[in-house]
Amino acid sequence: MGNKPPVAEATETATETSIFTLSRNFLFIFLARVIDMAGQFAPMFLMPRYLGASLYGDYGFALAFALIPISFTYLGLDRIVTREIARNKEAAAAYLGAALQARWLYMGLSLPLVVAAVYLLHLSSQIIIGIALALLAYNFMGDAFLHLAMFRAFERMRLETLLTAVYQSLNIASVLIVIFFDLGFFGFFWSLSLAHFCRLVLASLCARKYFVKPKLRPQKRLIIFFIKETYIFGTFILLNQLLINVELLSLQFFQNSYAVSMFYAPHTLMLATSIFPNAFLAAIYPRLARAAVGDQQSLRLIYEKCFRLLLFFGFLVFIPLFGWAETIIPFVFGPEFLPAVEVFRILCAGLVFVMLSFAFDYPLSAINRQNSLIYCSLGALGVKVLLSLLLIPSYGYVGAGLSAALGYLVFFGIGFAMAARHIAGLPLLRLLLQPGLVAGVLVLGLAQVGGGSFPVLAGSLLVYCASLWWWRFFADDEIMFVKSLWEKIRSFQKTG
Repeated sequence: MGNKPPVAEATETATETSIFTLSRNFLFIFLARVIDMAGQFAPMFLMPRYLGASLYGDYGFALAFALIPISFTYLGLDRIVTREIARNKEAAAAYLGAALQARWLYMGLSLPLVVAAVYLLHLSSQIIIGIALALLAYNFMGDAFLHLAMFRAFERMRLETLLTAVYQSLNIASVLIVIFFDLGFFGFFWSLSLAHFCRLVLASLCARKYFVKPKLRPQKRLIIFFIKETYIFGTFILLNQLLINVELLSLQFFQNSYAVSMFYAPHTLMLATSIFPNAFLAAIYPRLARAAVGDQQSLRLIYEKCFRLLLFFGFLVFIPLFGWAETIIPFVFGPEFLPAVEVFRILCAGLVFVMLSFAFDYPLSAINRQNSLIYCSLGALGVKVLLSLLLIPSYGYVGAGLSAALGYLVFFGIGFAMAARHIAGLPLLRLLLQPGLVAGVLVLGLAQVGGGSFPVLAGSLLVYCASLWWWRFFADDEIMFVKSLWEKIRSFQKTG
């Protein structure tokens, strides 16, 4: 470095520092998502065996139904809180307080809609009570997430990791208590409410101790600001919940609780694997928000790097999930769910596009282009509704899997076009060719040997990584990020 000009040397040092900070933030959020996934895995493993396929389908339907009105009360407020506080940390107390008040206002408006929908659908009393208890739990979750959004704005992601660990520990413990004392179907909803309530209390205490106490006195100007900002963003969130759950609603209408369960189980597992892109983009979102103000070149560069890394990781996850589907599904949910293997493999085909969607989702919201995301959801929702009507009555949960996978592909396609218009255009086919070709060949090979043993699977993943390395798929700064992340992991191991 001694032969480099001072400006170049300073630029390189700043880049390394930025990458080190990014890798640290990502590691904490990724750990939080891994803990979240592990906490979800325990109920996924235990509850289907305790409830059986039909009751587990009712449980999944109640949660999915409750998430739709909760999305109306939430309306993407967390991203707006993170964006605004990252730009103006001195106003954190005012922004957090106004966001909480806006969410409470939305909650009051949503309750009559929930009552009307439940009445029109003629649901069973068991499902109605489950929906009510799920709404209670998710309301605690919504307020807690607004506090976590402030932690991200201050780039104190380790607090989110800590709170997630506490929440999931309580969640797992309460599920075990419900099963041990045989508290039945509703016990799981009460346990979920307790875990979310405890996380909210701890998040509020952390906010007051380390940051600010939210200003809960009515702030008309800021509340109106949040309503205006969330009008578009919230429409996207609401449509997105309908997009995710349209197959569940269709299966409940055209089929039965067993069919709902055969789709809900693999679909939930597939979505849980999106922890990497979610954590990665959440870690850099404060930087995206600041870059969007005036540094368009940095914004385009971040978008391109995110897209390439998520493309690599998407196929990296696709290979083992598709190859070992016949082992994974019965192990997680029990032998009764073996028919869901076919659905899981179909959903895995759309998993890459689910992960890639995060690459333009966060950047578009950072530049206040949330309205572009509405077009993605509307287009994909239209396709999924049409396919659900055509496929589910005849093909049941397999048709639901096809509808979901194709819907996610359409969502990605529209979003990619929007990102090309507002951020930067990328050579999609050229980027997809190398990882897609290698992953396709490896999956075909694994299918011939029935998934193979663990050494075969590990060898396939090694071949995938080595092939992309040989083709020079990775840029130098992407390799630097991975190295920095590995060094952070090793430092945690040494200090632990």
